[in-house]
Amino acid sequence: WLQLSARIVEPLIALSIAVVALGGLLTRAEQTRWRVGLCFGFGLFHGLGFAGALLALHPARSALLRALFGFNLGVEVAQGLIALCTLGLLQLLSRKQRTDVVRSGSLGIAAAGLYLFLARLLT
Repeated sequence: WLQLSARIVEPLIALSIAVVALGGLLTRAEQTRWRVGLCFGFGLFHGLGFAGALLALHPARSALLRALFGFNLGVEVAQGLIALCTLGLLQLLSRKQRTDVVRSGSLGIAAAGLYLFLARLLT
């Protein structure tokens, strides 16, 4: 229904990653104010990117639903495993160490997202 050029979607995906990572520096109360809109935008940009990547594979029309389901299932399983491993490791740290790791990780991910945003924008 909606297709955007990868030249538009890919920089937006990178920028959304940076913005979400910077959100990790905010308090929970500050995050709550804008979380719904951010999640919607994040999901929209990433969904458009995944759909474009899937369509670029040119799956047969009869296999499109199965391909979409399998692709999304794989993404969700991978994200779940990463989240579980990260949470497990954070539980081993003291409260202060967790705060430091979350802040450092947020800054690192934001820097990577901004780098990818600029790289995609300038190519």
